[in-house]
Amino acid sequence: MWRDTADLWPGQDWSAEIRRAITDNALVFIACFSCASLARSKTYQNEELTLAIEQMRLRRPDEPWLIPVRFDDCEIPDRDIGGGRTLASIQRADLFGDRPDNGAARLVEAVLQVLGGHSDAEAPEGDRERDAPGPATTDGWRVTTDDVNVPSKASTDIADPRAFPANAAHAHEKRSLSGTSVTPLQPAFAVTISDAHAKAVNSVAFSPDGALLASGGQDTKIRLWDVATGRGIGKKIGQLAIVHSVAFSPDGATLASGGRNSAIRLFDVGTGRRTRTLAVRPGTGRLAYIWAVAFSPDGTTLASAGGRSIRLWDVKAGRLTATFSGHAASSVAFSSTGTLLASGGQDKTIRIWDVETGRNIATFTGHTAAVRSVTFSPDGAILASGGDSTIRIWEVGTGRNILTLIGAASNRLFHSVNSVSFSPDGTRLASCGNENVLIWDVGTGRNIATLTGHTAEVQSVAFSPKGSLLASGSLDKAIRLWIV
Repeated sequence: MWRDTADLWPGQDWSAEIRRAITDNALVFIACFSCASLARSKTYQNEELTLAIEQMRLRRPDEPWLIPVRFDDCEIPDRDIGGGRTLASIQRADLFGDRPDNGAARLVEAVLQVLGGHSDAEAPEGDRERDAPGPATTDGWRVTTDDVNVPSKASTDIADPRAFPANAAHAHEKRSLSGTSVTPLQPAFAVTISDAHAKAVNSVAFSPDGALLASGGQDTKIRLWDVATGRGIGKKIGQLAIVHSVAFSPDGATLASGGRNSAIRLFDVGTGRRTRTLAVRPGTGRLAYIWAVAFSPDGTTLASAGGRSIRLWDVKAGRLTATFSGHAASSVAFSSTGTLLASGGQDKTIRIWDVETGRNIATFTGHTAAVRSVTFSPDGAILASGGDSTIRIWEVGTGRNILTLIGAASNRLFHSVNSVSFSPDGTRLASCGNENVLIWDVGTGRNIATLTGHTAEVQSVAFSPKGSLLASGSLDKAIRLWIV
């Protein structure tokens, strides 16, 4: 979404830019109507609406794209959109009357569905209307107008501020890191789950199908959330200790957690029941903590980081199969093939392990403080790491540090990077280190968006499987879902 006044640079042909925005891979078009706008015989909205209807005619009838919105009790124009349909026949969202919050909630849910989210589309219309959430509660969500702060042209040197093109090429496929740049993201709604936990949210993770979000907090609870509605699903799962990390199995049936004790717990996602506890040799203090858990791509193996070792577990049998000693790691990640495991440690290094042999085959140095997060790109060719006040991009095959990102938000350097996450296509990287979330163009190293709204340090970020949403969990006890 974008606004003419905010998203055009001085000197641009606004008419041409609007036409281009509508016709060039626009993800969704929201047509706004009121009695005042319809009373005018000549308006630029008519031209824009005509362009949108032309695009609508090119799409399948069952593919939602154009969403009418009413700001008062006006009549939607009965314009022909092809296939025997009219504009007035499309289900609208009403942002007026006694229940404007419900209309806004349904509008955002519809946008999420268009962008690849999951909605309760089979529910009867009356039930959906009755069950639409109101103002934010622990199990509800609210629509806010927090914007993604797009860097100024002076800082990005990008002249075209249109939405991120969905078909952009993998920037890192060009080893020069000078491929096609990603254009700045546009203002987006933020769906906020206020008081998602009683204390800080330490970890967030999407299910493989993107329908669920899991979160773990300092309140010792694990929660599951319906991404389409923002509502909590089932009861809070008790972990018995502060939760540091949660991860879904590749089939989405199992959720693993690690926290401030010496055990990893596995839960059945459907029932919330604990199915297995993987016991680690007890330690004392921080040596007893499980800082991170990660499933292998085939789901047969779980890696855990805790104490001075990394452990691999046979998920089905529930037994320890390997121990990689000598690295006090706080993060772990499998490569896309499952043959490599990366760990980021308190010793400021990243280590690459051969999963089959357990051998440390490479060590990356450069960070000046503990490495808090590591993640492989989808194709496994590069690795991102967050620590100190930088993000570093590494070429896995050579170990070269090919890019270093110095994070700046509102002209302030963040103190440390807590979490990094690649988009599914590998062109973008999300990071957090203070109360903001930053999104980077991997090809150029530019900060293309700063997501503001959290009121305390953000602990964890995760892209949805389709890349249209980004989740963030914070010390402010809130979870936010961003349309990116």
